[in-house]
Amino acid sequence: MVEPSAKAKELSEIFLDSNLGGLDHRINLTKFWGITPGSRVLELGCGQGDCTTVLADAVGPDGHVDAVDPGAPDYGAPYTLAECQSHLLAGPLGPRINFHNTDPAAFLSTRPSSAKPYDFVVLAHCIWYFETPAILSEIISALAGHTTRLCLAEWGLRANRAETLPHVVTALLLANIEAKRLTPSTRNVRSVLSPQQIVSNVLEKGRFALVEETRGKSGDTLQDGYWEVSDLLRNREKFLDRMKRDGVSNKEIGALVAMFDSVQAGVDIIGGDVKDVKTMDWWAGRPPRPVPREPSRSLLHSEAWVDMNAPNSSNGTVAIIGSGLTGLLAAQGLKLNGIPAVVFEREESLDARPREWTILVHWAMPIFAKLGIDIRWNKSVRELSQTGSGVRLEFEDGGTFDADHILGADGSSSKVREILLGVEQAQARQSGFLFATGVTKFGDADKTNAVVQAHPVAALMMGANAVGAVGVMSVDDPNDTSTWTTFWVKIWHGDPVDLKGQEALNHIKENTAPLHGIFQSAIDWTPEGSYVSINEMKYWVPTPWNNHDGRVTLAGDAAHPMLIYRGQGFQHSITDVNNYVNALTQLRSSGSDAASREMIFEAYDSEMIERGAVAVRQSLAEAENSLDLEKVKRMLMMRQGHGKDA
Repeated sequence: MVEPSAKAKELSEIFLDSNLGGLDHRINLTKFWGITPGSRVLELGCGQGDCTTVLADAVGPDGHVDAVDPGAPDYGAPYTLAECQSHLLAGPLGPRINFHNTDPAAFLSTRPSSAKPYDFVVLAHCIWYFETPAILSEIISALAGHTTRLCLAEWGLRANRAETLPHVVTALLLANIEAKRLTPSTRNVRSVLSPQQIVSNVLEKGRFALVEETRGKSGDTLQDGYWEVSDLLRNREKFLDRMKRDGVSNKEIGALVAMFDSVQAGVDIIGGDVKDVKTMDWWAGRPPRPVPREPSRSLLHSEAWVDMNAPNSSNGTVAIIGSGLTGLLAAQGLKLNGIPAVVFEREESLDARPREWTILVHWAMPIFAKLGIDIRWNKSVRELSQTGSGVRLEFEDGGTFDADHILGADGSSSKVREILLGVEQAQARQSGFLFATGVTKFGDADKTNAVVQAHPVAALMMGANAVGAVGVMSVDDPNDTSTWTTFWVKIWHGDPVDLKGQEALNHIKENTAPLHGIFQSAIDWTPEGSYVSINEMKYWVPTPWNNHDGRVTLAGDAAHPMLIYRGQGFQHSITDVNNYVNALTQLRSSGSDAASREMIFEAYDSEMIERGAVAVRQSLAEAENSLDLEKVKRMLMMRQGHGKDA
């Protein structure tokens, strides 16, 4: 289970019904919409106020939220609307909020014509609550003159895995039941509109523009799917009895029974426990970004700021995020094939990080040889979105860059992956394996020679509840080993720590069991001031993401971060790059039409996800086996070395 964000935990102390998963989801929506400090926001269908809480936090002390909902004050469980709203108003965000217990159209009709328009109007997961689908059209018509920016979010009617299918079928079944009732209910799901229907309603009125739509996979901490499915199955007979009392025909009731059975079958497929049901994908649409209110704040708060050093039209360009090995290989491979590429790197310069590792290439060298560089430093990605002709990157410094394609090659904690999947689903998982490394220049030929005697390049030990390694990193003077730089590595299973320098070295010496021979000596000989670090190795098993119609994808550690065993990570990175370059050249040959793009990159993603998932799981198995002398012989490293197998 992914840990909730610090912001969700903070806001849960303010909001009475502390649904951390729901708060995190709404935090991500608010970021996607671009709600800025100082904004005046109208939220329609606020309910108990979970999204209101997030919006009030986002607008800051200079902003304000009017939250409107016609629901009865005693509606809701375990806390009613009145209880949640009163609690919120009494807290630190209270001065930023006004709740209005009235119909949205009525609220808008009584608002003075002289009132200043809202910066944003938000409808977040409330459209399905409407008594009839026509209410959405009525609200959009009523909003004329009250805002130019409409922010939307609703469930997307898409199941990305078996666990989410019962939720999709449940929503459709509840909509069917509601449509057949003689009198409307007050249930959460009444008018189920697809994203296409919602967008059609918005565009039909011609008053609002959605510059981007996006879909996301709901994190496991979102409980809406479980709540809706469990309630439906628990009240199956009550629903059917109501249909009979309302005069619904036997034929129609038979169809409803079949849908109930389909929901139950979906639960049975995932093990029979309704608690394992997950929430379906979500959908959101956002308006054009607001222009800055005050010129003096434009660089800090305007998201329409354009980086004058970057072209503002794509011209067939690929934007590569990350200037590590994967990103640079991709840039060079694209260059050799006549495809322009620009690399964006969040670090400030080439020497921003120390060199504390070496790397294996071996079986991927033939591919590497086939890949034949504009790098823009200090560019941290904040958001990406689709435009009419491509994709747009937005950076933390306020700059933007338009491209035809975006390749996320920004490492194991990839921001691009987070944007595509959401914070929860994209977060790298903890492995429980601690990785320590030291980079040492002993200044002592005897000590260096002891390392070299273990092996001229690198030596490895395994099976004593730890893994140890020593080797040569670089050679200054081939004739004087006292000038050589060596390294050591230690891996063990333990509680997570993240330490550097002398603190890290002391932790290893004081809190871990010693290794054998030169593997421990290299640690003991580490001179003061050497680079030493400890951190927990993390991994992420790749799952499908929203590739924005084939325009955005991942490669390398951004796509499949794995543990370091057998040096497979870089091999798969090179393979990813080779396949990516081939995909773009294939697309160029096919005429670059939308259908070809979607098909080609669906194939790229599918192959890489399947291959990467196997490799990640293998790395975890290798780590487990490496600490046990009896299991070492089972390791792929022992049976196949560093060869290709995934």
